[in-house]
Amino acid sequence: DEALRRGMGEMRNAMEKSLVRIHDGPFTVGDYVALADRLQQQVDYVTANCKLPEDADAQLHLVLAEILEGMDVMRVGADRAQGALRAVAALEVYGRHFDDPNWVSIAR
Repeated sequence: DEALRRGMGEMRNAMEKSLVRIHDGPFTVGDYVALADRLQQQVDYVTANCKLPEDADAQLHLVLAEILEGMDVMRVGADRAQGALRAVAALEVYGRHFDDPNWVSIAR
């Protein structure tokens, strides 16, 4: 599904671009909130536009739920970097379980 690939690719790119600063600093509270907002836009896009068979849709919702949990921690958690890592882990699950010919692992 093109909408799924686009939205997940945008989330992946946002996370990859942020990881160096998350690990090495500085990545401010405002940066985490902005990153979570950017991910939220893509989650909203995917849920509004993606059309998958029922089984695949159920698996996608598990991935998106993990991304949302990570976003919540990025916005208000005590360890915002852990929220970012949770979102990255969920994106890696997407890459392993969905047939996306353009997907490149963040952990490469």
